[in-house]
Amino acid sequence: MKSLIVSLHDVGPSTAEVSRRWMDELESRDVAVSLLVVAGRWNGMNFSEDSHMHEWLHTCVNHGHEVVLHGWTHTFEQKKADSSKSSVFGSFFARGCQEFFNLNTDEAAERLHLGLHTLGVVGFTPSGFIAPGWLMSKEVRYELHEIGLDYTNNHLFVTDLVRRQEIFAPVVCQRPESKWSGLIAKATVVLARVLMFARLPLRVAIHPKDLADTRLRSAILHIIDLAITKGYTTRTYEQFIDQSRVSQQAVHEVRQLGGIA
Repeated sequence: MKSLIVSLHDVGPSTAEVSRRWMDELESRDVAVSLLVVAGRWNGMNFSEDSHMHEWLHTCVNHGHEVVLHGWTHTFEQKKADSSKSSVFGSFFARGCQEFFNLNTDEAAERLHLGLHTLGVVGFTPSGFIAPGWLMSKEVRYELHEIGLDYTNNHLFVTDLVRRQEIFAPVVCQRPESKWSGLIAKATVVLARVLMFARLPLRVAIHPKDLADTRLRSAILHIIDLAITKGYTTRTYEQFIDQSRVSQQAVHEVRQLGGIA
């Protein structure tokens, strides 16, 4: 299944302008986008209070894009019981934004319900949750299934929570504001080529700060353009999960007809 899944992360009032600029670039290429929304208060601004953001997101959904829950505050709250090792690990991979990294079941449930409720009040019903930095505890994953969400993911897999199946699909992601940014941008192009050569699903994650660095922006758009040229179909995560289920059902029916099942 040659799917191109582009996700725009950290969408909220504080990143509204950058998010719009990214969407202009992506829509000019007819790319379906999963918009990862921080539903609570982040960077001093409340999502629930920004009616312009709500209207814009509804326009995006009407254009075939998808709203995904991406957390409540996005930021990591240090606990006394947290080990320095786990904190350093989370900080390295998510730069202090690993909100769901060390939460217990009750804490995870509260934030997930708050986020889904807030999005629901303004007309959105996300079918998936993607944790900031792709980092979450086992308790969070359990709670996602209990709530009835359809999917989640991490750095390497997209998880169908209904079928309890994992689909191997490594994410291609930049590292803005790092001395290694340029090198990593080149490496992501190589990784994307390898994934496309293997005909694997290609996930491209975009963050607001990627726009300001020409090297990162160019690498992202080059990867997307290359995938489209090679016959990849752009899909939101929701569409990807739906297509995966349809494909699996078709294979099952063929096996039944052949007397294999």
